[in-house]
Amino acid sequence: MRSVWSVLVTGLIVGGCASTLEPRALEGVWHQNFGFPGAFFEMTLRSTSSGIEGSGFGCGEAAQCGSYAITGSVDGNGVHLDLVETVQPPQGSAVFTWHFDGTRYLSNTMRGTLRSTGPSAEVGLSYPVTYQRGGLNFPTVQALNRNN
Repeated sequence: MRSVWSVLVTGLIVGGCASTLEPRALEGVWHQNFGFPGAFFEMTLRSTSSGIEGSGFGCGEAAQCGSYAITGSVDGNGVHLDLVETVQPPQGSAVFTWHFDGTRYLSNTMRGTLRSTGPSAEVGLSYPVTYQRGGLNFPTVQALNRNN
C-alpha cells in the first residue's frame, strides 16, 4: 500500500510541475552562433494573439546576406517557426523558406532541426540548430586592434 501512495504522490507532484510554453516566453532577441567568423544569424521574436512573429537578419561566410520574416507557434514545450528569407545577391533577389521544429531549454536556449521547405528544397535535408537568447556581440575595430 505504501508503494501505491508513493507512486500516486510522485505522479501528482510531477504532473503539477509540468508546464506549457507560452509564446511570450520567446520574446526578445535570439542568435545562432556558427563558431566561425563571417557567418551569423539573429532574430527578434514577439508574441501575438495568434502565436509568434518576428524578423531576422543573417549572413553566410563569404556569402550573401538575407533578411527574414518569421511566424510561428508553440505547443506544449515545442517551438515551431517558419522563416522566409529574402536575399539580395548581385544577380538579383531570391526567396528561400525554412521551418524550425525544436524545444526551448531553460530560458535561454532553443534546440531543434531547421529544414528547407521551398519548392526546390532537397528532400530530407535538415540541419541541427541551436539558438541562444541575446544579441550577437560583434567586436569593434578598436577591440580587434588591441588583440593584435
